[in-house]
Amino acid sequence: MLATPNPERQAHRLIVRFQPSHIVNPVEASSPIPAGTLEDMDRQIGIPSNPNDESPRKAVLALVAHDEKKDDLLRLAKRYRSSLARLHLLATFHTGALLSEEVGLPVERFGSGPEGGDIQIGARIVQGDVDAVVFLRDPLTAHPHEPDIQALLKVCDVHGVPVATNLASAEILLRSLSQAIWWGRDAAAASHA
Repeated sequence: MLATPNPERQAHRLIVRFQPSHIVNPVEASSPIPAGTLEDMDRQIGIPSNPNDESPRKAVLALVAHDEKKDDLLRLAKRYRSSLARLHLLATFHTGALLSEEVGLPVERFGSGPEGGDIQIGARIVQGDVDAVVFLRDPLTAHPHEPDIQALLKVCDVHGVPVATNLASAEILLRSLSQAIWWGRDAAAASHA
């Protein structure tokens, strides 16, 4: 049985997701978020791990790809390498090894999908430690760990974590992350103009 998400924590996550902590939200002008400094420009984007804590943690992106989709994920990772380098990346074992070796990105690796890696990533989602998931699935091939795949997708739905399951949605998700990173830099630079 899945634990019921804490609505107060969930609402906070949805409001601040992908938003650098130093961007001032004009809607909340009565209590603005402190503006960043030039030194903050190369600071990692992130979400405060505690609403009362101003120090952000890196945003966390989980990357998973079935064997038939690993080349697609590699091309995507190479295209968005500079943005991905600013995130904390999680991946199943073989996907993570490929990203580390081929793209040079640091990746926290879990077990392979059939060995429980999808479930391990799902557990991190339940803990509130994952901000988005790119899971390039091969829908035309049977997978012995299909229940684990479905459980991971269900956990994303239950906890409001954006998940991209094909190249088109992955492109949209990564563009959104990239824009959040650049907006953070622009906001820091504008505060010193």
